[in-house]
Amino acid sequence: MLEGRDGTLWIGTQGGGLNRVKDGRVVSVYSTRDGLPGDTVTALVERTDGSVWIGVAAGLARLREGRVSVVRPDQFQSNPIRALFEARDGALWVGTSGGGLKILRDGIVTVWDRKAGLSDVVRSFYESPNGTVWVGTDAGLSRYVDGRFETFGSAQGVFPKGVMTISGDPDGTIWAGTYGDGLYRYKDGAFTHYSAANGLFDDNVFQIVDDRQGSLWMTSNRGVSRVAKQMLIDLAERRVAAITSASFGGTDGMRSAECNGNAQPAGIRAHDGTLWFPTIKGVVSVRPDRLIMNRLPPPIVIERLVADRSPLALSGNIRVKPGHGELEFRYTALSFVVPANVRFRYRLTGFDRDWVDAGTRREAHYTNLPAGSYEFQVVAQNNDGVWNEQGATVSIRLEPHFHETILFFVVAAVTVFLAIGGVFGLRVRRMREQAAALEQIVEDRTRALREEVSERRRAEESLRRAKDDAELANRAKGQFLANMSHEIRTPMNGIIGMTSLTLGTTLTSEQREYLGMVQQSADGLLAIISDILDFSKIESGRIELEHSPFALRTMLRETLNPLIVRGHEKGLLFDLEVDPLVPDALVGDQGRLRQILINLVANAIKFTRLGGVTVNVGVEGTPGADQTMVRFAIVDTGIGIAPEKHALIFEPFRQADGSTTREFGGTGLGLAICKTLVEVFGGRIWIESGASGSIFHFIAPLAHASQAAVPAEAAPATPRELGARLSVLLVEDNRVNQMLAKRLLERWGHTVVVAENGVEAVAAHARQQFDVILMDVQMPEMNGFEATAAIRAAEGRSSGGTPIIAMTAHAMKGDRERCLAGGMDDYVA
Repeated sequence: MLEGRDGTLWIGTQGGGLNRVKDGRVVSVYSTRDGLPGDTVTALVERTDGSVWIGVAAGLARLREGRVSVVRPDQFQSNPIRALFEARDGALWVGTSGGGLKILRDGIVTVWDRKAGLSDVVRSFYESPNGTVWVGTDAGLSRYVDGRFETFGSAQGVFPKGVMTISGDPDGTIWAGTYGDGLYRYKDGAFTHYSAANGLFDDNVFQIVDDRQGSLWMTSNRGVSRVAKQMLIDLAERRVAAITSASFGGTDGMRSAECNGNAQPAGIRAHDGTLWFPTIKGVVSVRPDRLIMNRLPPPIVIERLVADRSPLALSGNIRVKPGHGELEFRYTALSFVVPANVRFRYRLTGFDRDWVDAGTRREAHYTNLPAGSYEFQVVAQNNDGVWNEQGATVSIRLEPHFHETILFFVVAAVTVFLAIGGVFGLRVRRMREQAAALEQIVEDRTRALREEVSERRRAEESLRRAKDDAELANRAKGQFLANMSHEIRTPMNGIIGMTSLTLGTTLTSEQREYLGMVQQSADGLLAIISDILDFSKIESGRIELEHSPFALRTMLRETLNPLIVRGHEKGLLFDLEVDPLVPDALVGDQGRLRQILINLVANAIKFTRLGGVTVNVGVEGTPGADQTMVRFAIVDTGIGIAPEKHALIFEPFRQADGSTTREFGGTGLGLAICKTLVEVFGGRIWIESGASGSIFHFIAPLAHASQAAVPAEAAPATPRELGARLSVLLVEDNRVNQMLAKRLLERWGHTVVVAENGVEAVAAHARQQFDVILMDVQMPEMNGFEATAAIRAAEGRSSGGTPIIAMTAHAMKGDRERCLAGGMDDYVA
């Protein structure tokens, strides 16, 4: 509803368009036939120029001088409009359901939604006297301050169900109604919550209208209610414990008590003081200054008392025989003015801590009451909220059962005392008998111990000799395995090398297939021999760690690059994430560290069919001045390991399942070697796994080194296969990487031009057009970021020209974003 400046009432309907009412009759109706985008009107506002703006379920329209025009259907047609508001600067604020807040200013629409810090559902607006705009949304109550929205919602412990309507007072007080969470008052930075529990008529508050006579009128789906603002303030300042609401419904002349709250304004105060409220069966009006208030407190009568399903007379001292403690009270209040709106509160003194709000219910039930004296009190209010505080009272005493009397407790105490005395005497006698028996047992046991000591000495001597023999045999076995592994590795390396050379010559397909099988078998046998040799060294106690400086990130790239290629051949994703807090210059045995990583990552690739493998490197605890506890985690999406197998897999020659060996191969030594090496480092290793996916963690303490002591960086990893036949500019300063990438790209049919640094890359781009540029990031003279910027400047755009793909060994968090922000189109690590 809306009252125009000329006193015209505008009434929006559901399916019936917009009605214009003048002097108590409908003078015109506007609908889709007149140009409205829809016949369900959900929001109205009159602008300063006299035009009426209409929000419907399918758009926004303007009515001016009797003509309807649709406004910006591209912006307002997709979401139902719930509220309209004109700000002091002339901007139109449009609240929508699903599209957030849209502000139309000088033909430009600005959107505030959930992504912009507001909400996607905006239901109401209110402008306070100081010019602050308040917005009611599904996320809570927001105010627009200094170009941004500040929201009070569930994070502040208020408005868990959002805000339906907003009103305010000249002193800056804000009133906010909700759907199902009652009424809120905001004053001096603090919120007060009112609900049906402390006297509010209903927890649904669709609209708040101030009658300017000291009361707030609120609508709900149960009718219209009125409450004095001073009573609300008294409750907020804890001067009263509850409020009183007067309600109006069908008995007061309303055709339907269900009011509308899904459109705004859903209630207004006209210039003559009349309050107007829309319902599902038309519009109702009320003149607060003409209402006659019922000030007669309703007399209260307790009509009936039932104890343990037996009625009792309500006279004299009421005593109830021992029973189940069930009481039922029935009461009423004598009021002939809307008796259906009489409300009650009651309490049973001695049982209830506070008054129970019974609403219009006229009976109270209690069960399992203990014996004792009680007083039942009931008070009531009439239809206009006037309370009969004296109420009616009845006193009752529930007689106790015998087991609840003092005599019973005295008899029980004497019985318990006698029983304890008898038990104590029996206990003393048994203790004496047990002492004699224990003495005999001690004597027998002493004699037996002497014999056991002699036998144990003989057994220990036998075990010592057996232990010496076993250690000697174990050392001999370890020496034998080491010698045999070494002798086998020498010819195996020759077999692998010659096979690789032969595969590079011209062969028939059958010869190439046979030699490929030879090479795979030789590689597998060499890996097994290496495991056996390492394990023999571990068993013989000959593992010693080197302590030399190395660059951690370079070591990781060199170690993981071949494994990345292997993973890509299986169609797996591979990611390396290194915490910036991890120092790069460290001291330790990087060869053994490589061995641990290769074993764990190779296992992850072997047992993963779909998904990928991630290697995380971070810091455990706080880095020290001299060393850092470096934490490694290898994460896969593979077959998983049952929790009961977690300890078993770190034992030599053991795997989680016998079928694993048959399907995936392996000796079962890899994890045992990793465990021993980690322990030699002074760290620990463990697994997290279940039905699918595994995470292998290990921690190694590594000393710090100076950057100058770290050797030069090794060659970066082989790039991924590109696919289409293209003209490629390869920008790479490392000769080995140049040759490898160039040969691979040419083998795939691409034409390759090589630039050794960013300067040559810019010059080559100026001379020739390329389909794609593979750009290294770290290069002398001009790095990859500078070269990309120069190429984009030459193309006259920041992106969208020749595709530039970053080709780098850096795979830490944030490197991809940095490359894309620098103008590159993609990223390969």
